[in-house]
Amino acid sequence: MRVASLYTWFTFAILGLLSCKQGVEVSGNSQAITASDSTKTLLSVLAPVAAPPLGNPKFGVNTFHEDPPWNIDLDRQTGFAAVRLNAYWKFLETSHGVFTWTALDASIARAQQQHLAVTLVLFGVPDWAGNASLVEPRCATLPSDPMNRPQATPPANGYYGDFARALAQRYGTQIDAWEIWHEVETCDQWRGTPQAYQSQVLVPGVTQIRSVLPSAFIIAPGSSISSWGGTSTCSINCQLQRMLDYVTVQSTTTPGTRVLAQPINAFAVHFYDVKNSVVNVLLPTLNSAASWATFCSSCSSCAGTGSSSPISCNPCPTCPSPFWLTEFGYGLHQRAGAADNFNTTCSSAAIPGCGSPPLSFTISCTPGPDLVSVMEACRNTTNCQRAFVYDSRRANTCDTDFPLFNDDSSPRAAQRCVKSYLTSGSITCP
Repeated sequence: MRVASLYTWFTFAILGLLSCKQGVEVSGNSQAITASDSTKTLLSVLAPVAAPPLGNPKFGVNTFHEDPPWNIDLDRQTGFAAVRLNAYWKFLETSHGVFTWTALDASIARAQQQHLAVTLVLFGVPDWAGNASLVEPRCATLPSDPMNRPQATPPANGYYGDFARALAQRYGTQIDAWEIWHEVETCDQWRGTPQAYQSQVLVPGVTQIRSVLPSAFIIAPGSSISSWGGTSTCSINCQLQRMLDYVTVQSTTTPGTRVLAQPINAFAVHFYDVKNSVVNVLLPTLNSAASWATFCSSCSSCAGTGSSSPISCNPCPTCPSPFWLTEFGYGLHQRAGAADNFNTTCSSAAIPGCGSPPLSFTISCTPGPDLVSVMEACRNTTNCQRAFVYDSRRANTCDTDFPLFNDDSSPRAAQRCVKSYLTSGSITCP
């Protein structure tokens, strides 16, 4: 009460003094401002600024820093509390030590203005930084998607650490979480071995970020887990085993167990599949498997999942329990050009020009309700710490089916569903 009274008294005393003049000369400038202008200036400095209410902190959306900054405004209006942005190395550091920050600066500044937490994904090797000798045989063929050439080639010694340090120094605590690469188990995104990932990316990246920000929250690279590898609990466990290959090593002191190659705070997974697989299989399996101290891949064979470890129990007592769904929703949106409602055709259709064979997904009949179902399941899953819908606006023509907003910024049906859930808690779409 006293503080408020002093604030009021002080404000009106200063305003009274200002009103005694018809104009005030600005230092170093002959421009005069009126008393009313002075009043507005002072009020803008003294008046408390009310932040907009935040949405559920568990939920965010993938947004690309190449998008116009106002796209982040749409994310906030939808009710998201966080955005996941790409720190796309090949575009940010065009030659060693030469950076182009403009677009990423604008996106992070806009996210700060909108009170959105930022998760930054550090990936994409520039042409000058790649070391072709680190490419493993299974990934010898270049990715079919031109967007992924040569970003998936492992970097030479030290370069990734330098990049990570530059980002940490520039953005500091504006970044809520740091994700160290992206889908390392796919040759499209990483063409090296798990060991090359650890030595060239994970260890130098984490070391350099924490040299600047000792308490930085760091998550493992988003691992693509989907029905392509099978949706049974056994198949999911095989894919989780593959994920562990990239961030853990066999313990030298306790045989039969694994330890983290670098301290991380959470695992991350990408799940591109229909709702039932996420809700009924992935989340429960992750939630129980997140007790890594007792993790055991019980499958007799993990053929096709890319795991390089023996199929046996590989508990990891030092692994963190929380996991983030850093991408989900690819299979939960209607196809471009389809009617903007919840009754679109369920089909597996190819997207022309998106790789050979063309990219193809089974599209949900009910994209909005399905997205909400996954979010609600995550909300009720103890170890599902955060989930990011993919995506806000399309990143390229191959993403045509999947954004919440059209290119002209108009919302699609799924966005209206998600907004209703985030802003009112309703699991029923309007």
